[in-house]
Amino acid sequence: MSQAEREALSLLIEVEGWDSELCRRQLSTALPRLLSVYQISDTWSQHICILKILTEKFLPYINLPELEQAFFSKMLPKTIQLFDHLMLEISNQTKSLTSWNVDLHLTLRNHLQAVVQVLETLSGCVRHICTKDTVPLEYIHSVPSSVLHVIKNTFIYCKDCESLYSDCLHLFSDLLQSLFKEAYVLQKQFMELVDTVSVDSGAPEDSLSIMVSVMHTILEISSVISSIDQALHANIWKFIIRQSLKHKWLIKDNLKHSDILRCLCEDILFSFQSSLQLAEQMKNSGTQESIDYKLFQRTIKLCRFFAISLVRYTKEFTPFLVDSCSLLHQTYLQIYSLYAPVILEAHQNEIVSGFLVAFDTFIHQLLSFKPFLDVVLNKRLDLSPELHFPQCRLLLSVMDTLPSQPPDVQSLWNAGSQFPEEIPRVPLLVALFLSLQQCSGELSLPVSLADVTGPGQAEGPVTLYQYVCIHLCTFITSLSVSHFFLLECFLLETVLGSNMITALLAMDAWCFLARYGTADLCAHYAFIIANLVEFTQKFLPKETNNLLLWQHLSLKALEPLLRKQVAHDLFVTGLAQCQEWLSNERPLEELSQVNLCLSAWLSMCQTAGETLEEGQQTALIGAVGQLLTVLHATQAQRHVDMEQDDEGCKAGFWSSLSAANLLPDVSTSATLHPKVTASTSNSGKKLCDSEACLAYTDGCLANSFSVEIASVDQKQEDGEEERSTGLTSPVLLRARGPVGCMCLCACALLALGTLPEPADSAGRCQPLEHNGRCFHLQSGLKVQILSKMSCLFASLLACSNWLIHQHALEAFTQFAEETSHEDILPQCFNTEEIKSKVVCFLSKTQQVEEVEEARVDRLKKENALLRCHLQKTMAEGQRALVLEPSPKRSCYSHSEVHYKSAIDTVEGTLETVKLLLQQGPPPIWLAKKLEALQATLSSLKNSIH
Repeated sequence: MSQAEREALSLLIEVEGWDSELCRRQLSTALPRLLSVYQISDTWSQHICILKILTEKFLPYINLPELEQAFFSKMLPKTIQLFDHLMLEISNQTKSLTSWNVDLHLTLRNHLQAVVQVLETLSGCVRHICTKDTVPLEYIHSVPSSVLHVIKNTFIYCKDCESLYSDCLHLFSDLLQSLFKEAYVLQKQFMELVDTVSVDSGAPEDSLSIMVSVMHTILEISSVISSIDQALHANIWKFIIRQSLKHKWLIKDNLKHSDILRCLCEDILFSFQSSLQLAEQMKNSGTQESIDYKLFQRTIKLCRFFAISLVRYTKEFTPFLVDSCSLLHQTYLQIYSLYAPVILEAHQNEIVSGFLVAFDTFIHQLLSFKPFLDVVLNKRLDLSPELHFPQCRLLLSVMDTLPSQPPDVQSLWNAGSQFPEEIPRVPLLVALFLSLQQCSGELSLPVSLADVTGPGQAEGPVTLYQYVCIHLCTFITSLSVSHFFLLECFLLETVLGSNMITALLAMDAWCFLARYGTADLCAHYAFIIANLVEFTQKFLPKETNNLLLWQHLSLKALEPLLRKQVAHDLFVTGLAQCQEWLSNERPLEELSQVNLCLSAWLSMCQTAGETLEEGQQTALIGAVGQLLTVLHATQAQRHVDMEQDDEGCKAGFWSSLSAANLLPDVSTSATLHPKVTASTSNSGKKLCDSEACLAYTDGCLANSFSVEIASVDQKQEDGEEERSTGLTSPVLLRARGPVGCMCLCACALLALGTLPEPADSAGRCQPLEHNGRCFHLQSGLKVQILSKMSCLFASLLACSNWLIHQHALEAFTQFAEETSHEDILPQCFNTEEIKSKVVCFLSKTQQVEEVEEARVDRLKKENALLRCHLQKTMAEGQRALVLEPSPKRSCYSHSEVHYKSAIDTVEGTLETVKLLLQQGPPPIWLAKKLEALQATLSSLKNSIH
């Protein structure tokens, strides 16, 4: 033993015998000597002995302003070094730990005991400081970081001890429990110490940095302790929120608000998931064990505490939450995506009243915060499928609260983005309807929500559609006058939109608006109706450009004389446009203009068809027939090309139609202008580009035909023949794929109604009734129609596509209920399985009872397929808007016209040859003729250069 060691040992023995009074008197001389010995000591046992003497005998007599300089700055660094050394030794020893190594067990226990003593000593230091009323942070400058270092690493070690000790855990459980207990005590005492610490605006800059560091380190400890002790976890969050608010104006700019909110949101989600798991366990077990139920209640209280903490923090630090708005939005959606009514009603009520009511409050606090609004209403918001329903609920919650907000806040939510430099966002109503479109599964189940359906009534379950409709109508009643025009424009746009559920909701909302609106609103609508005459003068139906508007309007809103005049003008304008297309080159690029006329015609026929004179009705059907004839060969060729590209998809369907002799004889088709036939020979891209246009034409023609067939004088024999031929035309039956064919089949059934027997007992032709009017069909034509209908039904009922199959069942049901030809019904079934399905559908019985879980899974799969299709369609539409210019008629010089006409003629002739080759073997001389033509083409090509 060296001289220094002997002197140090002698000093320790001497000091241990001093009483408190002597320690106080010898403080100035003994303390420096003990601290010096503490620094040079090389054994952990001696370190701990000196540390206890310093903290127990001398610390109480050091003046508060001298604590940092005289004691903590010299003692704590060496103490942290000792703690780290002991923890490293312990970690190394646990790696080679076995149940039979007794010596290692003893060494490890001694090291653990030493760490416990270090924690006890630090607790004594913190306890002594807490006896002071107020402690400036600069007086204990090094204490927070040192103590938090020890606490954090101790909790981490305790959290991992199960995996570190494995089978030997029971041998050290007593010391590990003591270790956790001392860390727990030190943590609580340290939080009490920080509560007594004062930091004012005049404090040094490093004091503010220390306080911020304390907050972030405590936050890390919270993440460690969350799965170990819920009570301490909650106390730590109380401390974080309390200190954040206490020192708000000093540390608000330096706090990592996003980290605090991220940890808080994670704790909310974890606790809420735990409460749902407990509730589900109690439901599945069928009992409510007292232990499980108490744990469930405690977890709900913890959820409520976290929710209240989130509300307080967002309220105080809203301006600093720009980067956390997306996190808060996602947290809200995830909470409501987890919350589903699969637990007992009593537990649901406890969750709602105990947690969700408090949780929803933070959304209301952020309504005026523009960054949060930009996130919720983002035009390019990309959500996973399970979050669309919570998004709908969030928007409804905003809608319920918005009327109580200031006008400028209401304007932000209702108007959407106004300037290019803003983040693109949609208005609240648009966002709600877009969100509802994505909730087809919840609408189909349907999901039930609790709501009040009338004044004075208790809450009851309502469907999602009813819930949205109630809250939407309530919102409309409180809408500001300045935003009312936005509502009207949006409702009109939605009613005219393609989505059925949102159009229906918009119509319901509009009906509510018209019925329960104010007197000023009713006067406003009356003024609009009174000025319809002025409207028709401003948007003349005689002008082709206005057909785009008139196709969406109902002529029933006009008084009779004006309605008749507008219908006449629409008829004349549309007929002139169709005849112009038929008499010219008939390019498919201009078919969209014809579609516009057909759409306007259809709207006119459906809302004012009775105003047309008999000659006009006949002329309209004649024009439709001409269009069918012209498009006949184009459709045939395009389907041949499509079948070559996708033979497997369409072969079955078209072969069934061929078997029924429904396909046209191309050799006898009407001859198109070369421009049309040339267009059909373009690449697959052109086929795809104009496919939608042709499909739209088919739909308009079929619907116009089915509407007008009941309006023409049925007694005219030539009119009868033309209509009947049109309905059984191969063009109608050979529509754009199976869906188009099904639609046209339904139109034909609606138009023909019930087909009577070919003749009565006296041989007289029986009349055919449709909508109360009678007309006659020839007997041979009726037999032909019936045979083709049975073959068509057989093909469509056998289709594996569920949508086509459903439409086929509905159409067949109508046909079977009304027809007098029961003998042909069995011909519509190819197999007994199809017959069984049809019988079940007619009797409204289910073949297989679908359980709720299977139904939910099926709807999820269907929604996923539908969502992919809609996204693909929208993407293609956007590309078309960007890449495709508006179709315009090409302009050519006089010489170019001659060249173009000649080339079109050649192209048309070659297309005719191509069609003939598909019908059968060619003559022997054709090959030599083609070789001669090839030589002629080569010569012409060479003469160009």
